[in-house]
Amino acid sequence: MSGQPVSEAEYLRAVGSVVNLATVADALGSTALALIAGLEVKTAEAIYFTLDAMPAKKRMLNRIAEVTCDDTEKLVLKQLIEAIETANNQRIEVAHAHVRYGDNASLLKVSPRNQSGQHQRITKTYLAQLEFNARLALRTADGLVNALYSMRRQRGQTVPDFDALTRKTE
Repeated sequence: MSGQPVSEAEYLRAVGSVVNLATVADALGSTALALIAGLEVKTAEAIYFTLDAMPAKKRMLNRIAEVTCDDTEKLVLKQLIEAIETANNQRIEVAHAHVRYGDNASLLKVSPRNQSGQHQRITKTYLAQLEFNARLALRTADGLVNALYSMRRQRGQTVPDFDALTRKTE
């Protein structure tokens, strides 16, 4: 990938940003759990964050949706999970990379999964794309949680305190 090389400080700032965006997106999964299972927010968080891996969280949300959601809500939940996974994939991209110094003190990403020995130069363009993807995924997830909230409320279902739910993304 072409682009300007980054300093260590720029790299660390971008990593922090991507990790934070993915964390906030993941927290929306617990909000979705509260909505579809009719749980208080703190209870949903305790259950959701007991699971560490995204596949387990996804399985749990889908299993609950099978018994509590209509087809439209299931579709919204599917899109929400995809958005959370997108944000999480950006986090994985930086959190699981080995970074080394290359020629001219440029930063190189070495993937432990890539056994070919190929390195990728870390550039401003690369980091900006990761941040953009994570930010877009978070915005998408936030909009989908709001849609799910509205659907549940319109159907007359009890929903958690919306103010408590929205404080997470401010």
